[in-house]
Amino acid sequence: MSAGARRSGAGRCGARRTGRVGAAGAGGVGARGAGRAGFAAADLVILVALLSLVAALAYPTLRRSAFEARVERAVADVEQVRRSAVRHLERRGTWAPASDPRHPPAGLEGQGLDSVFSRPEYGIEWRRWEVVELEEVAPPPEGPGPEEPGEAPLPIRLPVVRLLGGITLHTGEEALLAELAARYGDTASFVYDTTWTLVLPQRTGTSRIRALPFSRD
Repeated sequence: MSAGARRSGAGRCGARRTGRVGAAGAGGVGARGAGRAGFAAADLVILVALLSLVAALAYPTLRRSAFEARVERAVADVEQVRRSAVRHLERRGTWAPASDPRHPPAGLEGQGLDSVFSRPEYGIEWRRWEVVELEEVAPPPEGPGPEEPGEAPLPIRLPVVRLLGGITLHTGEEALLAELAARYGDTASFVYDTTWTLVLPQRTGTSRIRALPFSRD
C-alpha cells in the first residue's frame, strides 16, 4: 500500500471519529439544555401557585381592612357635619337650611367641609324637617266671672312645629349602611333604601317652636 493511500485512509477514519464525537457532544448539550428549560417551567408553575394561594388567603383581610377604613371615614365625615350644624344651631337658634346632595348647606363652616360632601364612595346631604307635635298647655282665662265649684279648667293640646336637622348618607353599599345603623343605634337613625339618616333634635333652650293657629270652636 502506498503512503498516499495510507494517509487517505487515516483521514477518513479521523473524519468518522470526529463526526461521532461531535454528534454525541451536541446531543449531550441539547439534553442538558432541555432539562434546564423543563426545570425552570416547573419552578414557574409552583411560584404562580404559591402566589395565588397567598393572594386568596390575604384577600378577605385586605377587603375587610378597606371596608373598615370606609366606615371610619364615613363616621368622621358625619361627625364633622354634626359638629358644624350644632355650632350653627347654638349661634342662630335654628338648624341650617337643607342642602342638595353632595353640596354643603349655607351657614355650615368647617375646615375641609366641601370635600366631606363629595366623597367618591358615598354622598352626604344635610336635611331639615318641620315636625308637628301636640303639646298640652293651660287654657287661657275665660274672663271675669264666677267659677263653678268643683270644676278645674282642663288643659288643651296645641299643635306646635319643631325643627329637626338630619344628616343623610347615600350609598349603594348595604354593608356600610348597616354598620352606620349599628354604630348610631342608640340615637335616632334609620336606613331606608340606599340611604342612612341621622336625626338631630333641637336642644332645650335653643328650640325654635312656633305655635300653629288654634281655634277653640
